[in-house]
Amino acid sequence: MLDYNMNDSRVTALLWGLTGADQDIPNLACVLCAPVWDCIRYVTGMMSATVIASECLSRGMCFCWAKCLPNGKYQGGYVAAPTRGIHDDVAVCDFSSMYPTIMIGANISPDAILTPAESLRSEGAVTWDGYSVSAVCSGRTARFSTVNKGVVPQTLQKLVDERRKHKASRPTRAMALKVGANSIYGSFVYEMSTLYSPSCSAATTAFGRWCLALSICVFEKCGLRVIYGDTDSCFLSGTNVTAAKYHGSLRDHCNAALAVLKCVLGFTPFRDMDMCLEGLHKRMLLLGKKNYAYMSSSGDVRYKGIPVARKDALGICRKVSKCTVDMILYGGSTQEAKSAIALMCARARDSCALSSLTLMDLSKVIRAEGGSCYTYVDFNGDPKNVKIEDASPEMIVQYSKAEIATRISKEVTRYTSAAGLGTVYDIMWVCPVFESLGYVTH
Repeated sequence: MLDYNMNDSRVTALLWGLTGADQDIPNLACVLCAPVWDCIRYVTGMMSATVIASECLSRGMCFCWAKCLPNGKYQGGYVAAPTRGIHDDVAVCDFSSMYPTIMIGANISPDAILTPAESLRSEGAVTWDGYSVSAVCSGRTARFSTVNKGVVPQTLQKLVDERRKHKASRPTRAMALKVGANSIYGSFVYEMSTLYSPSCSAATTAFGRWCLALSICVFEKCGLRVIYGDTDSCFLSGTNVTAAKYHGSLRDHCNAALAVLKCVLGFTPFRDMDMCLEGLHKRMLLLGKKNYAYMSSSGDVRYKGIPVARKDALGICRKVSKCTVDMILYGGSTQEAKSAIALMCARARDSCALSSLTLMDLSKVIRAEGGSCYTYVDFNGDPKNVKIEDASPEMIVQYSKAEIATRISKEVTRYTSAAGLGTVYDIMWVCPVFESLGYVTH
């Protein structure tokens, strides 16, 4: 028993060092003014209360540990409807530390909450004067005093200033400070947190939605096209203004628009908010909310919400997803891209018809029977679970060929239709290369 426990201790210590936890957790404990053991056990949304409590105690203030009844209603960030399709030359701009900056600017803190003014404006309206900042969210007005800084904004400001000081010289400490600052907003949302506050959390996201809507308005007024916006980010493409006024430079056009946005924000309580150009992408395939892929300026492909590596999708679907998206991003809407996709689909369908697909191809990975399992549907339509430790991923299993072929076609069509290439059948049956391979095309 002693040897067994000693071995567990050695493995734990090894993992502690290999993962960087030996640096990350102690730094987070210092930032949150909490024991290392608690930082290991609890989520940061709960532990962030300790840094606020520490600030209160240092100032001789009382900290209320009473719980607030859960509200049950919560509206997140603003999402501008994505323009589905393939887009060339896309710029991504986002707000740096959006929610912490909003909480500092609007003085969002439980000790700064005021009684709402009598006149309520329309949903989402944001107003301010020399004494307070207000937002209408879910039919109610959240109002905060700006005369005296609340304990939460002051704590956040200290964390932000400290992070700025250590960002270059001590990146691990800077990351812990960033996590600590962001977790304070999370503690307002988390119902089990001592800092849980429906008013503060709803107001923070309401101000965030207002700021993103303002940025979209400024970008469009400056002649840019907003193809997607989500919470703190905007995806932009060029227009005739880019070609005529900025000689086709999307970077210059975005920087000019960002300067205008910074000037406009200077007249609001959120004057310290900073939106920056995060990156320029050669091509983007936009499918929906949080669902896109892009090719960076260096030629690398990145995926968001696409089942390339997701274990809750069939192995064969992960393969065809990656191949299809890569071919679209590298080839665009050209005939070469269509031919490559058609050949890939033909090979996948042939493998399906020849019963050569493996357990890995046909399975998702789930938690079941006390561990991780491959799960697939057999020839009779019955679900089958195979524990990963007992399975051979390359073994051939029985399956419904028609069902798998349909799944492949739907997965590929999801991307080709968005790119304007049509369905799998539209691509395959008009592809000239199939005549030389002996496929019937009509």
